Amino acid sequence: MISSHLRRIYKNNYFKSLILFLLFLPSIEIIMEMYHIKIIGGEVPNPNHAFFLAALTQGHIIQSIYLWFLPLYFLLFVSGDTVQDYKTGYNNILISKVGKHKYFREKIFVSFWVPFLIMFFSLIINLILCYVLFNGGTYSPSQGLEMPENILFTASIKHPLLTNLVFLLVTSLFSGFSGIVGVSFSFLFKKNEYVYPSVFMLWFLLASRDDSLLFLLQPFAEYDYDVLIPIFLLCIALFVLLWVISYIVEVRYREV
Repeated sequence: MISSHLRRIYKNNYFKSLILFLLFLPSIEIIMEMYHIKIIGGEVPNPNHAFFLAALTQGHIIQSIYLWFLPLYFLLFVSGDTVQDYKTGYNNILISKVGKHKYFREKIFVSFWVPFLIMFFSLIINLILCYVLFNGGTYSPSQGLEMPENILFTASIKHPLLTNLVFLLVTSLFSGFSGIVGVSFSFLFKKNEYVYPSVFMLWFLLASRDDSLLFLLQPFAEYDYDVLIPIFLLCIALFVLLWVISYIVEVRYREV
């Protein structure tokens, strides 16, 4: 069933164009930075601080486009096909073959791993390009800045590549959870006019609060473990709770 689901995703009209968009959107910031260097005469950045998640460019426009709307992108071609299954009755065919539990589990599995891998490769491509194109660069917005009381910031400055790789994995993890948010709301509501607003509202509320979800996706920032760990635990708890509620409603109580 997983292979057939992946084939359906691949045949989705949005998939090929959208996956290219998601894979290479972060690297548009590299083009912007190179323009800044060649035309305006800016300093060549340190590759680690030119990385997409480090938010080197002014305004962080590309980051906002990518991260604020992240779960909606994946709804278009991964987690949102649950609604289509119910519209066409295809879910009845699949459930009759594999059962409700396996059907639910497979949807969750694919809706997590496809977004995770897309984000992972998107950021890996960006990091590699930063190292190739900004090789030898030294400029960093945090150059000369010291915060000895901030354990995470101090460790990040000492080990910038490792820091970027850790934040890359955390961002990929939350991309996967954004897919689970989408499929969970799809199971609960089964209508796009309710699913899309619900997904965006939850993500927006978590991203716009004072202790923003987006703090978890930004290396070399001023936030230490005492800020980030509670945010991490709260977000994971909410996502898992939504997942459990959708399981109980869909698998335990709802008729096919």
